[in-house]
Amino acid sequence: SDAAHGAAFHQRCDLVPAITSATAVAIQFMGYPWFIAKRYFKAKHRFAFISIISKISVAGLAIGIAALIITVSILAGFGSALEQKIIGFDGHIRLRYYLHQPMGDIPIVLEDLKSFTEIQAASPFISHEAMIRSGNFTDGVMVEGMSERTLDSLLTVGQFLKTGALDFSVQSGLPGMILSRRLSQKIHAEVGEKITLFSVDGIPGPRNHPRFKQFRVSGIFHTGMSDYDDVYVYTSLAASQDLFKLPDQAHGIIIKLHNTDHVESFAMQLQKELGYPFFAETWYDRHASLFAWFRSQQFPIVIVFGLIALVAVFNIMST
Repeated sequence: SDAAHGAAFHQRCDLVPAITSATAVAIQFMGYPWFIAKRYFKAKHRFAFISIISKISVAGLAIGIAALIITVSILAGFGSALEQKIIGFDGHIRLRYYLHQPMGDIPIVLEDLKSFTEIQAASPFISHEAMIRSGNFTDGVMVEGMSERTLDSLLTVGQFLKTGALDFSVQSGLPGMILSRRLSQKIHAEVGEKITLFSVDGIPGPRNHPRFKQFRVSGIFHTGMSDYDDVYVYTSLAASQDLFKLPDQAHGIIIKLHNTDHVESFAMQLQKELGYPFFAETWYDRHASLFAWFRSQQFPIVIVFGLIALVAVFNIMST
């Protein structure tokens, strides 16, 4: 009868708020995406085979997305670790003169840099080519001269020491020096042994004799990066000035910033305010080719794994 149909209709209407409330609670506790996914998996089809195909398609999409996320995470982690190592050896910014001319007004420049609140620390350094010799073994190196405090706090070279200590003090007339494990194996030099550095400006001749200075190996480091392990050796600023005949001079100033995200913009600001002959070189500028190669490798990898996820999406759509 009409009365019976009306009672049944009102009974169904009374159930709507309860169902809506239950759905809202489910969405609140499970989350909207999980709620939709659960309804999708529990949907009933006329053919059980379609449910199996849909579950396989979703599993394929999950695997594709997982591969994409893992790949991007690995690339991002590798890039971050690479940046930290490079910054730990190069600093954020290296302030130089054009054509790498020696800088003689170090105290004045350091005083001027104190006016920049973005700078956390700054220290002078020397960077010059030389020949290293131990016994009958010789190799070419890049000598970096700076204080122990700079290497241990402003940079992170001290964290990579494997044997010995970060000690540049003069013992038995020989200042200390640290070099890489790979280089020490090439020239057969261990901690405590005596080595010699030779420096020549221009072409050697009767009027241009090579300068030399003896050092002792105080420590050995290892980074796993051939750019540093094959070439760089570190000693004190005073010993470097004596070897390269640069009294009270340096090749530049290493700068560390509070915020690493503003390195490029601050380098441009620093160079603009200081003007000629200063040249601000960031760690990224010094290794631009390396990061260009890294980006060229990163892009196609993301595309390939993105296509895997895209194929899984089309499988679900076709299902």
